[in-house]
This record gives sequence, C-alpha cells and structure tokens, in this order.
Amino acid sequence: MGSPRVAYKLVDAFTEVVGGGNRVALVLDARGLATEEMQRVSAQLGEAQAAFVTDWDHTSFEVRFFTAGGEVEFSGHAAVALTHSLAQEGRIKTPQTLLRTIGGPLTARLEDRLALVQSPTPRFRDPPTWRALQEITEVLGANERYLHRGLPHGITFTGLWTLFVPVVAPGLVDALEPEMEPLSRLSAELGVAAVHVYAPIGPRRFYARTFAPALGIPEDPVTGSPNAALGAMLARAGVVPRWEGEVRLNVVQGHRVGGPGEVEVRVSYGPAGNILAIYIGGRAVVAKSGWLRAGGLPWHRRAMSRIQLVLIDVDGTLLGPSGVPECAWEAAQQARQAGLHLSLCTGRPGRGFALEYAKRLDPQGFHVFESGAVVVSGQGETVRASGLPEKAYARLLELSRRHRIPFEVYTAQGGFYRESSHPDLHQHEAMLGFAAEELPLDRVPGEVIRVQYVWRPSPAWEAVRQGILEIPGIELHEATSPGMPGVGFSSVTAAGVSKRSAAEWVARRLGLSLAQAAMVGDGENDLELIEAAGLGIAMGNAPEKVRRTARRVVKRVEECGLAEALALAWGLK
Repeated sequence: MGSPRVAYKLVDAFTEVVGGGNRVALVLDARGLATEEMQRVSAQLGEAQAAFVTDWDHTSFEVRFFTAGGEVEFSGHAAVALTHSLAQEGRIKTPQTLLRTIGGPLTARLEDRLALVQSPTPRFRDPPTWRALQEITEVLGANERYLHRGLPHGITFTGLWTLFVPVVAPGLVDALEPEMEPLSRLSAELGVAAVHVYAPIGPRRFYARTFAPALGIPEDPVTGSPNAALGAMLARAGVVPRWEGEVRLNVVQGHRVGGPGEVEVRVSYGPAGNILAIYIGGRAVVAKSGWLRAGGLPWHRRAMSRIQLVLIDVDGTLLGPSGVPECAWEAAQQARQAGLHLSLCTGRPGRGFALEYAKRLDPQGFHVFESGAVVVSGQGETVRASGLPEKAYARLLELSRRHRIPFEVYTAQGGFYRESSHPDLHQHEAMLGFAAEELPLDRVPGEVIRVQYVWRPSPAWEAVRQGILEIPGIELHEATSPGMPGVGFSSVTAAGVSKRSAAEWVARRLGLSLAQAAMVGDGENDLELIEAAGLGIAMGNAPEKVRRTARRVVKRVEECGLAEALALAWGLK
C-alpha cells in the first residue's frame, strides 16, 4: 500500500489579513500518522509550528502540536487557527468543543469570528535573580534602565515555560536586537522555552515580542501561549483587578517582523479572586491549502502501533492486598516481547520493593518515582532528579512539627529520613521494604526532592493541608494504599514536578509523546496522567471519579486487571 495523501492548510492566526499574524500548518485529519511522520510532514510544510488532529468524536478533537524542536504540550496560535478552521468546515457541532492535548483537555469555541481557546492551567516558578535578569536583558540588547519596575517579571507556564521581561515603552521593545546563541543558552539554564518582552501601551493593553531560540524559533511573530501566561502573571501580581469576574487584556505583536496581529486574553476569576481559567482569542485566515504524501509505514500498521509505552502505578494497580498477582508479571513479559515499553509510575521512592518491581517490569525501561521527582533506569541508575526549594522545605517541616503530623524526607541521593517514631511511619517502612534513618530533619544531608506527610483524618491534618496550599513553588500529590487502609499519603515536590511531567520526559527519551502512551492507575493522583495519555485506563478498584475520567475501565487489581489493561494497550482485546 502506498503512502497516504494528507490534506493540509496554512493558516495565519491573530489576524484577518494573509501574511499577518503567525502562520501555522494544520492537518485536520492525521488519523494513524506516527510521530515521526507528523514531524516529517511538519518539516515538509516548512512552518515553525504545526498541529495535527489525530482523532475525534462528536464533542472533542485529539490534537498534537509540533515545533522544529519536537512535540510541545500546547501552541496557542495553532489552537486558535485550528478552532477557527474546524468551525469553518462545520466540524464543531456544539456551542463549545474540547481539544484533547497531551497536556489535558481544553475548551474551545467560536464567538462571532473570534476563536477562543482555554490555555493549560497556569503554573508559576520563583522569578530569576536580579543578576540573571540583568544578564538576560544585556543579551536582548538592552540594559537595566529599560526595565519597568512597576510591572512583574517572572517565569510562568501555560503550555510553555516562559520568562517575562517588562520594559518601560514599546519603542524599546522594538529596539531589541537579541544575540540568539547566548539567549538560547540562558533560556536552557533558566529552564524556559521562550523569553517574552512586554511594555504597556494603554489600559490593559500591551506591546510584546517573543524570542524562542531554544525551540528553533528566533522570533515568534504573534504568540498565544506566552500571552496567556502573561495574563496569568499580571492577574497573580494584582496588576489587573480581580473583582470583575472576567478581565480582558489585549496584546499587540508582530510589527517588528512584518506580521502584525492582536491577541485577546481573558482571565476568569472565582468569588474569592482565584484564577479559574485563562483564554486566548483571535481571528484567523487561510493562506493556502493542498495535499502531500506522508510516507512511512502502511496505514493499517501505523494504526495498530499507536500505543508504544505503558505507564503503570504501583499501589492498587500493580500491587494488590495480597501482593503482585502472577498474572501481572506474565502479562508484562508478553507486552515487552510484543514491543511495548513499560514504565513504573509511582509516588514511592526508587528503593526497596518498588525498585525491584521496576527492574522486573522492564529492565531496559525508565521508571518514575517520588511522584515525578526522580526517574530511574531499569538498572537502578538515577537519570533525572528535581529538587524542592529550600524555603518551601523549611515551611513544610515547620507545619509538621507544629501540628505533629508524621513526616518523611527523601533526597536525590536515595536518602530516606524521619525524626519521629510514629507507628504509621514504621508500618510504612515495612511496606516500602527499607527503613528510614532517624535524625533532625533540618540537618538532612543531600538535596531534598520530596517530603511526605503520613496522616489520618483529623483537624490537625486539615490545618497542615491548608498551610501547604499557601506555600508558593510546590506541588501537592495525594494518594492512598491498600497496604495501609485509613491512612493518607500527601507528597510535596517542586512546582512543575508531577507524574505527568516525568512521564512526558520518559516518552521524549524514548522518541515518543504521551499520545502514544497508556496510563494505568487507580488513584486521584493518577488522574492528570490518565487524562493526558493517549489511552487512560482505570482499575476496577479505583474511585468513581477516576473510573469516570478514564477511557477504559478494567477489572480489580486482584482479578488480573493489569493484565487486561496491557492487553488493551497492545490491542489484543
């Protein structure tokens, strides 16, 4: 069978004039295309970014986004162009639709001729030091006198981690002449994909430029994701009022590169002033359409091999009340022989029983531990670790001591520590298969990557949990285990660290995306990844919320549910 012909469109987003805004390549029917074929099509079309609709039903579309540097979680201008094009073709049948991305489902709709797309949930990191900001400013071709002291700088995520640099006037934004190689290096050091420079030009109106050499894009003309993140950062800093229910901002871009466009950003607030959602809006126009051949594997073969990685939780998924069923090991061996990659994905540390499970599950794989803070190879070598901010750790420890909630500390070097002898801690150690070292927890050696509260329901725990939620720069992950009924395990890692972020890293390391992965889990701490994976599978013993979210539900863990899930992933059932 020959290579299939693929229909494509080149669409200019955030403008109604061909040649304005930001151009993106769209493939509105990419069913069965493998990742490498999408990358090939993207390269053939010659645009900086491309979006592919890989599946759909009557209420939603599965979408993947690519840049020259590879697959990304979200592309704002591509999502706006895609929504506009799908609506124009009459394929959006309801008032709003869902875009199912590797980052999770996002709502989209058309208001008059304005396409509105929800951005991924905003995340925030500690801002760079003043010295780092000065260095970035110099590489941009400016100096610290350009900086606007009344507007926030910082690092925010709504699909791409972006550094924001405020300057005092739009003319200074246009005057920038960045050195791309040093800017790419500094972006990598700060862990950001783009640098967004902005200046005020009126009430709730800004002028901006976006530089993303780390993604292979020297300057992005008019951007969606960074402007959504800008809206989130301005809202969080109180620059825009929180009492209106919804605030609208406008950002003008692209004049410097000859492709002017305008982005509308909407920030929705809850009654308490908390950010509920960020939307980006814009118009779009089709510049060109046509056909090309994708090449690669025969169509039927590509469709059969869509899931290539299976991520597997431990407690309640692999491990049941009576241990790991033998049928699970047999199914894992068959799955490996069939060519699937298997990865453990757990909140447990990468030691003891959990490490032994990982080695047996897939000795050549990569396994996620510590709720995403650590990735370990099948040979037991740590290949990725993410530290917890020191100030956050000090506050977390103080909460434990003040309310006397049992507390565990894990380090990147494999250390496991506690400072009390609570019976629940000893029982947890027995379940893990190794003992913690007892010492004062303000003297822990090594880099702390995760802490964990081991708690039973009480007013003291509720006070601690509320305190955790008020600490910036961290993520809270909550779980239970059938091995300790009635006990909760609440882990804390650095912001941006999660099972999902680590799973994305594992997928990229294997040359895949989360759209080619299945996630099998049973707890609410698995929900994000069950939603983001190409195939989300819930165990029969999972809570109703998890079962309702997953695409497929299998039998309980003790009834060989994992074996059934692996068969589903490979397509045997």
